[in-house]
Amino acid sequence: MVVKRSTQLAFTLTEMLVVAPVVILLIGAFVGFIVHLTGEVLVTSKQTSILYSAQDAIGRIRDDVRKSAGFLATNSVALTSPQGSDNDTAEFKNVGSLGDVLILRAFATTKNPLSIDSDIVPRKDSPLPCSSPSVGANVPLVYNIIYFVKDNSLWRRVVLPSDYTTAGCSIPWQLPSCQDDVVGGFCVAHDEEVLSNIITNSGFQLSYYSNPGTMTENSDAEDEGQSDMARASALEPLLVVGVSMTVSATVLGEPFTEHIATRVTRSYANITSEAYQ
Repeated sequence: MVVKRSTQLAFTLTEMLVVAPVVILLIGAFVGFIVHLTGEVLVTSKQTSILYSAQDAIGRIRDDVRKSAGFLATNSVALTSPQGSDNDTAEFKNVGSLGDVLILRAFATTKNPLSIDSDIVPRKDSPLPCSSPSVGANVPLVYNIIYFVKDNSLWRRVVLPSDYTTAGCSIPWQLPSCQDDVVGGFCVAHDEEVLSNIITNSGFQLSYYSNPGTMTENSDAEDEGQSDMARASALEPLLVVGVSMTVSATVLGEPFTEHIATRVTRSYANITSEAYQ
């Protein structure tokens, strides 16, 4: 009788003791690579999200500046509590304890100012009655838009006069806003958080220029040593604001800092503070 030998291959115990650790190491390396790759994707995704938010903030500011009627050293609208910088009636200043603050004079509108059918709200009897076909020549109802940094976020506050519901020939689309925990009474809207992860007050910086072709900053407009009146005088004719923002965050243990800047020109070049207080 002829005995056939098996042709099947098998690992000996010694071979298994050698191969098994290698296989385990390869699997561990592969898993580690996948975890690392996943972490990189998550970090990149979060960083991209922060950058998109910063770009959105720049766009929000750009829309407001373009339709504004002037840069201000202090709020031009009398503050109704709790709309002040101290959540009472303290004035906002474009430089000071809050860092750089962007204060805009804007026209109240009947609808969202970005809508093509939005109209400026004329003041009653200034000088024409609301029934006049030429009422559009009246002094417009104005309000302030204020961008300021608090608790590492950039906020947008809308400041309206205390009689905003009755002063114009129609009720403005805009609503007075305040800090979340003090909304109520006169304030019927929440301040808008435009951007988080701002690196303290220095993460929002402003510079002002006379026109789009000028690269020389008007230093008086941002000089904290100047009086409010002097800064207001310097700001009055200026048409361009430079906005610089720095965001910083830790994403899955990785520090991330990004700087973004733009220059924006306002549309209403010849509006004076005396006419539209």
